[in-house]
Amino acid sequence: MSTNLARRSICAVALSVAAASCQAPDGVSIHEENDFFGLGNRSDDNYTQGLRVHAWYRPSNFSPGARELIHKASKWNPFFGGHDGRLTERSTNWLSMYGWTIGQSFYTPQDLTLDPPESTDRPYAGWLQSSVEGLWLEPVKDDVSQEFAQTGDKQEIARITFGLVGPAAGAEQVQSEWHRLINDTHPEGWSHQLGAEPTIMYSWAKKHTVLATDESSSGFAADMSATCGASLGTPFTVASGSVGLRVGYRPPRFGWIDVGPGDHAGGVIPQIRPRVSGSGASESDAPTRLRFYGTLDARATAVGWNTFLDGNLDGDGPSVDAKRLVGELQFGLVLARGRYSLAWVLQDRSPEFAEDSDSHRIGAILLSYTFEL
Repeated sequence: MSTNLARRSICAVALSVAAASCQAPDGVSIHEENDFFGLGNRSDDNYTQGLRVHAWYRPSNFSPGARELIHKASKWNPFFGGHDGRLTERSTNWLSMYGWTIGQSFYTPQDLTLDPPESTDRPYAGWLQSSVEGLWLEPVKDDVSQEFAQTGDKQEIARITFGLVGPAAGAEQVQSEWHRLINDTHPEGWSHQLGAEPTIMYSWAKKHTVLATDESSSGFAADMSATCGASLGTPFTVASGSVGLRVGYRPPRFGWIDVGPGDHAGGVIPQIRPRVSGSGASESDAPTRLRFYGTLDARATAVGWNTFLDGNLDGDGPSVDAKRLVGELQFGLVLARGRYSLAWVLQDRSPEFAEDSDSHRIGAILLSYTFEL
């Protein structure tokens, strides 16, 4: 198992670099997380802000040089095109996608007016990160003719994230300037933030559709899934398991999947619907098709290391006593029409450190555009 994961991570890096040689990505998304979107939570504390820009690519649109790299990588990983290493049309349009993400996240204590902050509250911290990833979709029995989720469908994702914690992440400047513009409380304690430290993290997750309803003539469908995942490195070393439910009108066969439980309310790949031959819908219908559905997920996470609570690796700087088991409940609403998709996600997370007695709520807005359906 460890060998396969290592191979997939290597392939994810190589193929995402190769994606840069494409003329344009197949889709992009902007993902904004903030406690402002958390329904009743307007405080800047705990994980308070995150912004990510994500792009993904299908191998069929790669340049000839990139496709040659995929051909070589397929010999390492059967998901790329079969055990014989060939690139088939089905594999390049359905079974694999690759992407990159850039983002910035920051964390603050509850009281922004204190300088220095309370030693029992979480420290100020900023994180600037960039990731490359591979996503593999495995329809049950290689059946790609169905539009809705089928019992036995699987998804798997591997991601490598490089980043920087500390003043160079720019969190102090962004939050201070934003609070000045909206005339909000100025954060006084950023001079006590975590020190400069590079980060590298490998994340992996696998999702299995355990139950799915039959297609209805009206287009309504529901499915239930189970996901396991882990992140190894810094800033997070964690492992988790979750169960999820989707209910709605024409939900795509493969929905979102957590990109490692170290991420927050929406560390997810947006729901992507690759073209499906024989699904009963013509390509001309795609630009006007409407979808809407809700999601509900419950997750438990075992925490081995969290830099934003445990502090810098050298032990020189602020830290708190992190809890090693955290629970999360996440609710989402998705509205999509043709190439556009808008999602709102609300997450409640149990206390993450010993001195924290309250759960934390954060919301996320995800806007996606698919260039070619």
